Amino acid sequence: MPYETSVSTLAQAIAQEGAAWVMCALVVIVCAALLLKGFPAWSSYMDRRAAVEEERERRKARESEERARTEGQWIQAIDRSNDVSESVAAALESSTRMIDRVSRKLDEDARQSGRNAAKIDRIETKLEILLERTSK
Repeated sequence: MPYETSVSTLAQAIAQEGAAWVMCALVVIVCAALLLKGFPAWSSYMDRRAAVEEERERRKARESEERARTEGQWIQAIDRSNDVSESVAAALESSTRMIDRVSRKLDEDARQSGRNAAKIDRIETKLEILLERTSK
């Protein structure tokens, strides 16, 4: 009996509020249909969005790796340039020291040459004196 009473009560409610029940049922059916049609579209949209985001992340990673590689190459080039600069500076310093030694040697040789010239002049003078005395 309780079952029959429940069905009877439901039938009376539908009879009294029939249009509202039918509208509610239609709204539920339409919502279910929209959900069934909309969920795959929403799911594919979210999948495409995730794929685009994943591709963006891959591109960023490639760009980051390329930037790091380029920066590494620049750093290596700068290091090589610094090494070359240091080598050139050392060579210039060595050349400067060598030129200073050669210059001092040339100055000393010039002084020695002057002393030798003075000695030769004295010897020449003495030889002339000797020649004059011996020729008389």
